Amino acid sequence: MVCSCIAGVATRHSLDDEYWRPSYDLALLSARRAVENLVAECKERKDFIEGHPLGDGYFYGTRQTILTGLVAVWALNKRRVGEHTTFPSEFFRTSIRGSFYWGESATPYLALAALELEQRCFQRDAEGLMFEMLKITSLANERSNRGLPDVFTSIDDSLVFQYRLKPYERRSYAGFSYTIEPVIEYLARRWRRQGLALRWKGLTRISLMTSVPNRQWEWFRWRAEDLTLASRMFPEPQSWNQLRTQAEARTTSALPPLMQREAEFLSYFVLVFPHRFNVHTMKGLEIAFGWSWQRT
Repeated sequence: MVCSCIAGVATRHSLDDEYWRPSYDLALLSARRAVENLVAECKERKDFIEGHPLGDGYFYGTRQTILTGLVAVWALNKRRVGEHTTFPSEFFRTSIRGSFYWGESATPYLALAALELEQRCFQRDAEGLMFEMLKITSLANERSNRGLPDVFTSIDDSLVFQYRLKPYERRSYAGFSYTIEPVIEYLARRWRRQGLALRWKGLTRISLMTSVPNRQWEWFRWRAEDLTLASRMFPEPQSWNQLRTQAEARTTSALPPLMQREAEFLSYFVLVFPHRFNVHTMKGLEIAFGWSWQRT
C-alpha cells in the first residue's frame, strides 16, 4: 500500500525518479522481506491451524488460499531473478486442496498460483485451478443462489456472507462478476476451447462487470473518483475464433507504465487491491512472469 501511494503521487505529478524511487524501493524491499519471512515460517510449520481447531474451521481454507497466493508470488519473483526452489510444489500439494474460494477477491491469489504451476510444467493443474473458479462462479449464480461476494467485499464480510454468520443475511451478489472475464481470457489464450464450451451456457447468464480508472494515477488509489464502470454479457453462441483472437490481442496499454515495468510490484498490487484485478492486470502478470509467446 505504501508503494502504491508513492507510485500514485509520482505518476500524477510526473516526478523524476530521484524524488520518489528511493522511498518506493525501500517500501518494496520491506514487502519482499515480509513475504520471505512468511514463506520461511511456512517451511517450518507442520500444520496451519491457528487457535482451537474447532473454531478455526471458518478460516482455515481462507488462510490456505492466501498462503498459496503469497508462496506463488514469492516463487515467481525468485525465478524472475534467476533463483529456483522446489518448495512451492511441495506446499501446493496440500494448500490448494485445502483452499476456500471465499469470493472474487480470492481470484488473484489463485491466478498467481496458476502462473507458478505453469512455470513448473504443471499446465493441467494450472488450467484446472482456473476452471474450478469458473465452475464455482457458475454454480453460485444458478437460479435461487446468492452469487459470490464481489471484488469490493472484504474477506471478513465475504466469510460472514458465505457462512451466514449474521441472522437474516439477505444480501445477494447473483447475476454479475468482475473476475470471470480475465479468467476466461487466460484459458482462451491457452486454447482451452472444449473446457470453456462445457461451461459456456452458465457463464452467459452472468453479467461481465468492469471497473477501470480513467486517470492512470488513480489505479494506485483504493477508491478512484473517475472510472469507467461497464457491464455486458457474453453472446450465445460465441465465436471461438473471435474469443481467442480478442484474448490474444489483449494489451496492457491501459495500465500505468510503472505497473507494466514493475513486475514485482504488480504481483503484490493485485493481492492488496483485488478490485483492480481485470483483463489488463491478468495479461500484465502473464507477460511479467513468463507467458512470452504473445507479448504486447
